[in-house]
Amino acid sequence: MDCYASTSPKGTDLSAHSPKAIDAVAATLNARPRKTLSWKTPAEAIDECLSQINKQRVATAG
Repeated sequence: MDCYASTSPKGTDLSAHSPKAIDAVAATLNARPRKTLSWKTPAEAIDECLSQINKQRVATAG
């Protein structure tokens, strides 16, 4: 699938596309690993971050 955000110039009118199509593009982009996240997807990076927070809570709560 061609990603609109990757191929369309800034300021492109996305109203010509259905919300379903835009959601599909967003899901595709969000599933891509990022170099800035050590090649993790955004979901993997946030899960790791939340896991660390939960570990800290458990360590300080006991």
